[in-house]
Amino acid sequence: MAACLGTVALALGSDGRTAVILVVALSNIGFAASGAIVYTISMDLVRHESAGTDFTLFTTVSGIAMAVAGGLGIAAAGSAGFVPVTVVAALLAAAGVVVVGRGITPVLAAMPSEVP
Repeated sequence: MAACLGTVALALGSDGRTAVILVVALSNIGFAASGAIVYTISMDLVRHESAGTDFTLFTTVSGIAMAVAGGLGIAAAGSAGFVPVTVVAALLAAAGVVVVGRGITPVLAAMPSEVP
């Protein structure tokens, strides 16, 4: 979310190399952290007899969703402007944090305590 808000600040005229580097770094840290969490939970929840297929399916579907959402975001930015789209992205990120925060407990409870 900080990266989204930093992007809004840059779009509104805040400049400087340090600000750009900070926003890019925050974005990359966020993507890496969320990827590690999602991949770890996905690997733990797949069926052991078909783990390769299950994991590949989950990651493929999420990758396609990210590509489509990115394309839609670019199209929306072209018509509505960059700042409104970035603000909506920040709000969606905040909503995602709330949804995951409320829904992660049952998922974690379903995970096996030991890997066979």
